[in-house]
Amino acid sequence: VGPSGRVHVVWYDDRMEEIHVLHSSSADGGATWSRNVRVSSQPTPPDRSTAERTRLGDYMGLAVGPGGSLHILWTDWRFPEGQDIFAASVP
Repeated sequence: VGPSGRVHVVWYDDRMEEIHVLHSSSADGGATWSRNVRVSSQPTPPDRSTAERTRLGDYMGLAVGPGGSLHILWTDWRFPEGQDIFAASVP
């Protein structure tokens, strides 16, 4: 929750056959939500053949800065060598 009371959520989403990190927020305590906004610049290809690639949610974080900017950290499998850490800031 940011300084203005806005609630932020981020999650891994695979509704489009690729896994992306999405963000939404609510200014009224969760009664209504903003549209889903893609945060990740590239997808994680879904590979459900290994259990490791289904546990992405264990490695995600977000923080809201004093001015309300959102800072998101996550891991994904976009590179064949393994997981890597990514970050994005949303004003």
